[in-house]
Amino acid sequence: MADEIDFNAEEKKDNTNEKMEELGLDDLSSRYVKHPGVGEEIVIEVAKAYKDKNVTAKNKQGETFSTALSGVNYKITIECKDGSIYSPTSWEVWNKIRNLMQDKKSMQLKVSIKHLIDGSNATGNVEKIAKLNDLTVEEATELQKKAQEAKLKKMLYKVKLVE
Repeated sequence: MADEIDFNAEEKKDNTNEKMEELGLDDLSSRYVKHPGVGEEIVIEVAKAYKDKNVTAKNKQGETFSTALSGVNYKITIECKDGSIYSPTSWEVWNKIRNLMQDKKSMQLKVSIKHLIDGSNATGNVEKIAKLNDLTVEEATELQKKAQEAKLKKMLYKVKLVE
């Protein structure tokens, strides 16, 4: 015998989808702009800049580390016009962006940041640098000299206005 249907009963709602939210393409990307690797360039449109004292983060192993700029207990957080966030990882990059802002007398700029040379090659064991970069010891020595010179002259990055 079939179950009897009560046509006067309230309709039961299927609310399985009430706790789910459909994702769009914008939901799949991060708000944070990745710092350019060596040889890479990024372009950002600055809307605002903040001195941010929220400088602790955790790695995949759960260990806490600092995201502050060297020698201080804060980082610079730049809010971009498209809603993304960029935090310069070195004083060199921040100082060059700040100088452009001062020259243009505006916080709102479109800037290009190109990472020219890996500053970590300026110090350390030449044999290790050679191994990490797949170079001969002579080539690694030359790379170290170039990195030392670039670091000294604050030329690890090129930061310029984009018109």
